[in-house]
Amino acid sequence: EASLERIRMLSNIVGSINVGFSDLIIGTNVSSLAVLAGAKVIEKNLTLINSMDDLSAVCPVEFKKMVEKIREYEQILGCNRLF
Repeated sequence: EASLERIRMLSNIVGSINVGFSDLIIGTNVSSLAVLAGAKVIEKNLTLINSMDDLSAVCPVEFKKMVEKIREYEQILGCNRLF
């Protein structure tokens, strides 16, 4: 469970302080969606060797695709670059 609605809730509480999302979920979709929910910072584990030790970690190619998707969402939202 990602509880992305909490990003908006926290943003309303803290005002001008950036709210981020630490993604420990397999894949990159939730990180991209967190931007739509208002996250200004994304933390995603990166790995050079796929192993069972950290299933939520992504390889550099997947990480690049995630960033590209986030940039696309930022453009759709009309936002300045978030990170």
